[in-house]
Amino acid sequence: LSRQDSTSSTGERELTTREFFSAFEMRAPEELTRTLSPNFMLGLHYLPPSQTFLIFKTDSYESAVSGMSDWEINLEEDIGTFLRTPSDFDYASTTDSIINRRVFKDAVIKNNDTRAIYDNKNQLLFFYTFLKDRKTLIMTTNPETLGEIITGLSAKKVQR
Repeated sequence: LSRQDSTSSTGERELTTREFFSAFEMRAPEELTRTLSPNFMLGLHYLPPSQTFLIFKTDSYESAVSGMSDWEINLEEDIGTFLRTPSDFDYASTTDSIINRRVFKDAVIKNNDTRAIYDNKNQLLFFYTFLKDRKTLIMTTNPETLGEIITGLSAKKVQR
């Protein structure tokens, strides 16, 4: 979704990053929100089953990394359950959701340093990464989706 300065003839308009976070009651830290471009992309990669992804651009890698780190405490609920079925994040019990809360771990996915969260069977639920350009933040649920995004962005740069 990318923002347009004008409203369409139907009265609809695309959301900015800040409006997107607000509309879905996401608790992104202000430090992060401030560094992200108002334009972002929400997409669907068809892999049975379909995989959802988000792409953001940042003008400050250091601030974005710090903001993402601060957001990790709420990221599972805010973004994870947006990208996947909320029941994928269910805990065995209410006590488990407090005592054995999932935490993000360092991982390497498609040759990119990522922060990932796994279920109790060690199945990947959701991850985020900054690409090598240090300006592109990707959040998704599947390594193959990340690979396709990287390929697509690389092809776009070559065609210019």
